[in-house]
Amino acid sequence: MIVFWRDTPFTGPEYALSDAVNVAHRKSALRNNASTVALKNAAGGSGSFEMALASALLTLGGKHAPIARIYRTLDQPVSSLLESIEAKLCAKDKVEGWGNSFFKNRPDPDWEPVQEVLGSFPEMNRKVVEVTALLHSYDKHVFPNAGAYTAATAIILGIPAEVASSLLIIARLPVWAHLASKEL
Repeated sequence: MIVFWRDTPFTGPEYALSDAVNVAHRKSALRNNASTVALKNAAGGSGSFEMALASALLTLGGKHAPIARIYRTLDQPVSSLLESIEAKLCAKDKVEGWGNSFFKNRPDPDWEPVQEVLGSFPEMNRKVVEVTALLHSYDKHVFPNAGAYTAATAIILGIPAEVASSLLIIARLPVWAHLASKEL
């Protein structure tokens, strides 16, 4: 597959990763997360899919799905990445990309296939595994979430940080359309 942000087609492992992320996002879109709830409420209140979709999109990038910020964090050498995470932990700041309100103290089962495919990309896999281990060493029993996996995938696929959330949007759009249609 040739895409707009690069001249070369996906490799087999890249395609597998992209597919795994798409499947996981479609499953995640069925949950009552911020974007899905906003979509349903706006669809019911406005009677317009376009307004509902805009509402869902407007939840992205702040507290919900800050993919570009996670991307910039993960797009560092391992030593710098771990230093920045440790600084956040010492300052008692949240580490974006880790933690899940639906699955406390355990990995999100819908995203475990993505973690498996991520093993085909040793450098990024190492970053995700080492950040998780560092968090656990600080008694933070959190695991990578959709944001971390989406940002990691965007980096691997060469998608610019500014449009990395397109992975989430493209994957969730069919589910959002279905959910909105039930509210219209």
